[in-house]
Amino acid sequence: MGRESRHSQTEAYGNGGNRMIHKGEIYITDRYRGGKKDYGRPVLVLSSSDSIRETGFALVAPMARRERFSGAPHVPVSDFKGRPYVVILERTKALPERILWANTGYLPRREMIRVEGGLCRLLEL
Repeated sequence: MGRESRHSQTEAYGNGGNRMIHKGEIYITDRYRGGKKDYGRPVLVLSSSDSIRETGFALVAPMARRERFSGAPHVPVSDFKGRPYVVILERTKALPERILWANTGYLPRREMIRVEGGLCRLLEL
């Protein structure tokens, strides 16, 4: 799949499209980072589908392989795509839903509760 087809697929499902983004789903982003394209970064959706529908933005936290990151605000999650990952909570961002171009699965409820607990500790709630 070429880069042009990714954009056409993304725009077809963008705000007002027929897909619903839900809390706990894992998507691949297509965004700029440091002046260059960052293709294929998995992110975990943290916001509810109601807030995404109202604003057009999704609150997401990036995911990385465990061997690359470890530390307090990182929550280890079960194997994703055959590899262990962590959710990097201090890099949580609001991204336009149009750049979440591929749903690759979801985080089980038990894992999502751990991520939300880590987010509460990070924000001191």
